[in-house]
Formats: sequence, C-alpha cells, structure tokens
Amino acid sequence: MTTTTITSAAAVLTRELGRRPDPTARTLLRALRTAGFEVRPAARGPAWMPTTPAAYALVKRAADEFTVGFDRHEIARRMGKDKRTIDRYLAAAQEIGLLNEDEEPPR
Repeated sequence: MTTTTITSAAAVLTRELGRRPDPTARTLLRALRTAGFEVRPAARGPAWMPTTPAAYALVKRAADEFTVGFDRHEIARRMGKDKRTIDRYLAAAQEIGLLNEDEEPPR
C-alpha cells in the first residue's frame, strides 16, 4: 500500500532550512522538486536594467547609435565603454522598447 503525504511548500522549505543552516537556492529548489512541486525557471530578461536617469541616458544613447547604424564595437569606442557593457545597454534598450522589434542587438 502506498501512502501519499500532502505537504505545503512552506513545510518543505522549513524542513530543508532545519537540515542546513545556509542552503543554496539550488538546494531549496531541489527539495521542492523532490517533494513533487513543479519548479519552473523564471522568465529571462536582461541581467541589468537602468534604474537611474543617468543609466537610462546611457542606454538611450547606445540605442540611438545602434539605430543610426553603428555596431557594438563602434558604440563601445564612441562611448568609452567595453563591448560587454554595450551588450547590456542594448539588451536593456530592447526590453524597454527603444529598439524596433525587427532590430536585434548583435551578440
């Protein structure tokens, strides 16, 4: 005879926190999965979004230069930033809607 135990997510997490004083997020998610809960990855957006007017201005400038036709290497040189930072700016610009849907920032 199989016995099914119904438990809450809070009970699973409380039990896991009792086992380990400092569990990782991965450990907690694994405990929920093991208990039968569906754990789906979060929607993936840009890793960075502007939160200040100055940061927004940088994103806007990168988007404007990309729209004019500069590639990310030229934008990086013109703005005095590294290419990875420009990639972040362009990803944020895409998410905010500063770039047209058909304009895909280069990777």
